[in-house]
Amino acid sequence: MWIFNFDLAHSIKKGAMFKFVSLILLVALGVVGCDVQRGRFATIGSTFNPLQSPVGSIDIVDGYEIKPANEEGIPNEQHLLYMLIITPGVQEHGSSSGSDYDKYVTTLSHTWNTEKGVLTLSIPWNRQTDTVTIGKQEFIREKGNVFVARLNANGELSGQQFASLGAHIRYQDVLKYIQQQLPNDELISSVKLYK
Repeated sequence: MWIFNFDLAHSIKKGAMFKFVSLILLVALGVVGCDVQRGRFATIGSTFNPLQSPVGSIDIVDGYEIKPANEEGIPNEQHLLYMLIITPGVQEHGSSSGSDYDKYVTTLSHTWNTEKGVLTLSIPWNRQTDTVTIGKQEFIREKGNVFVARLNANGELSGQQFASLGAHIRYQDVLKYIQQQLPNDELISSVKLYK
């Protein structure tokens, strides 16, 4: 009987140790996982549709608002940011694009090889302060989630902001909306998407 109790006590200790180690691993993974993205919003991806003319693209950033810990429910995934990027007066000979999702900042990046040299831009969205930086300008995204970024051949970058669009707008409708906001802008009127 004593042997049985010893084995039982030993297995309880092993079980407790296993639970303790499992708990430590779970907490460690949770802490590591929590460091991936923080701020008011989390981004889950971005897509872009290149322009047929002029050189550029429409980028859409997807994600959701990070709720307080006491709020439960499924994240409301949606388009959080719409960005028309145009580079007038150049011809493209190759390009690359990417997105980076740091702890507090999501950055859209594009590079175009042109006859005038390499043109590069990076547009960061600070998800903690909810601000988008285009060149030397800073915009509060909450005031409007639609932007136009113009990159001139000399590398100068300027931006404009427009009132928010809904959660799931298509590229064509983003372009149409921006063209309606700037009806006298010949460059914006000339924008065509690859379909």
